[in-house]
Amino acid sequence: MQEFSVTVSGGPAGGTQVVVLAGELDLAAADEFWTALEPVLQPGSSVVVDCAALSFLDSAGIRIMLRGAQRIGELGGGWRLTAVQPPVLRVLELAGLTDVLSAGPDPDQPSRA
Repeated sequence: MQEFSVTVSGGPAGGTQVVVLAGELDLAAADEFWTALEPVLQPGSSVVVDCAALSFLDSAGIRIMLRGAQRIGELGGGWRLTAVQPPVLRVLELAGLTDVLSAGPDPDQPSRA
């Protein structure tokens, strides 16, 4: 089991906020993720969630991602998941959420077409 961590960086409100996830985002980590995410959901901000080090995602993590994407959308901002690794991407694909969450693999990696 890989311990979950979340790091937030970015500029002023209305700019791009980068949220870096690492480890396993599950029920035990969902509240920690929301606590870190909620302050960056500001009007006009763009939230980029870096999933390069995210090794696992369950329904509790998906719920927080959907909640964040919905909230930032209501505030006129943007949401995007980047560097989504194959196991996590597969979960999002099975749930039919890759478009909703703007999720994709690392653009430097070949497509799984």
